Amino acid sequence: MMKKHVMIKMLCLITAVILLLAGCGGSAASSSSAPSAAGSTPESAPADSDKPIYMRMGTGGTGGVFYTFGVGAGTLVSDKTNMQFTVESTKASVENMRLLTSQDIEVGMASFPTSLKAYLGVAPFDAKQDVNVLFQMYDNPIHIIVMADSPYQSLEDLKGKKISIGQPGSGNAEVAYAFLEGLLGWVDGKDYKGEYLTYTESVDAFKAGQIDAAIFDTVHPTSSVIDLASWKPIRLLTVDAGMIEKTDNQYAKEFFPITIPGGTYKGQDTDVQTIGHGNYMMCLASWGEDYAYRFVKTIFENVDYMKNVHSAAERLTPAAGAQGGGVPLHPGAIKYFKEAGAIK
Repeated sequence: MMKKHVMIKMLCLITAVILLLAGCGGSAASSSSAPSAAGSTPESAPADSDKPIYMRMGTGGTGGVFYTFGVGAGTLVSDKTNMQFTVESTKASVENMRLLTSQDIEVGMASFPTSLKAYLGVAPFDAKQDVNVLFQMYDNPIHIIVMADSPYQSLEDLKGKKISIGQPGSGNAEVAYAFLEGLLGWVDGKDYKGEYLTYTESVDAFKAGQIDAAIFDTVHPTSSVIDLASWKPIRLLTVDAGMIEKTDNQYAKEFFPITIPGGTYKGQDTDVQTIGHGNYMMCLASWGEDYAYRFVKTIFENVDYMKNVHSAAERLTPAAGAQGGGVPLHPGAIKYFKEAGAIK
């Protein structure tokens, strides 16, 4: 009986030890894991603690502005706060909005008008995406390009002509539609002939005399335009920003005036007045206010660092950053921009 009693006590002790170890293991895994959902705050690592909180950022293709800007922003915020970002290369705007909604990333980049379409829940989205803007990263001026020896001096001269507007479904094509339809009332196939070409293909088409004009929605200077201007002189057509005030198109009214400085491209000696739109750092509306506040504050208190990351950050100011392109700013972002005096 004594031996049996001892064996029972030993078995109980072993069982207790196993349960204790299992409990410790579960606790350790919990404390080191990333937030299970965008905007959640693990009890073991509150937003204002020194313990790391692991997060993810969706950008774009490697080598593009989104990816380069994202790597810089993610590195900066990870260095200055307890938010530790993994920067992920994605298919950019549309995919990032879907990744936010599925809570596979906490922060994602999107270009206009994809950002607004996600918020409104219109194609290519099946339903409204509950997203907010953290800040406008940089703007894209719309380049209306013709050859300098062409007869085209104004936008009206391009009516009925062949215009390259970007690949089908691309951000460039979406902006071209918002511009041509929203501001000019032009419909593809009726008022102009749309050619769905990449930037490189557009340059080749100019050289082959196959297109009359091209719309490039991109930061300046851009290598494709530099290439074209080095072959033969080009002309950038001006755009009257007054058209923005006259439109009721929900996308076109979010454009704003931009100047492409003289000397940006070979042969372009004077400033060119055009219009453009923003590119945005975005999150879910439910993301923690303190996370959003510290994220935005860190970026704008280290603008010189971001300028070294990419020249697009040269235009990164609180006033510009507080623009949402029709999508509401996140409450945490609003808190920072009020402190900075960018909004009332």
